[in-house]
Amino acid sequence: MMSTIERRITDAKIEIRNNDDGTVGLRGYAAVFDSVAHGEVVRRSAFSRTIDQRDNARLLINHDGVPLASVKAGTMTLSVDDRGLLVDAPNLDPKNPTVQELVSAMNRGVEPIETLPGLVVSNGPRRNAAPR
Repeated sequence: MMSTIERRITDAKIEIRNNDDGTVGLRGYAAVFDSVAHGEVVRRSAFSRTIDQRDNARLLINHDGVPLASVKAGTMTLSVDDRGLLVDAPNLDPKNPTVQELVSAMNRGVEPIETLPGLVVSNGPRRNAAPR
């Protein structure tokens, strides 16, 4: 049986930085408003409920694995600006293998969009979700 892998790529810049305290920071857009990706257009109101209710959104890479950060843990914040949904995870654990992989790619000069093809902010499975 063949499986399908879905990748959502934004044209937004994602920054990864080494902090003075040894941690790694990630900041960038998980979604860009009013741009078409895979036939979908994300509207400005798409994340209003998540932001307003401070849902426990988690930072995942490629829709998979153990979250690198989350709103509930206080290791990530979400905000909306004119461009899209901004994710800021200022203190990622540098011992985490996924974080090490991202930093390694950046140090080699690989463009962030190639290193984070599946940057996902998730608050769990969508059930009976209304169209975005």
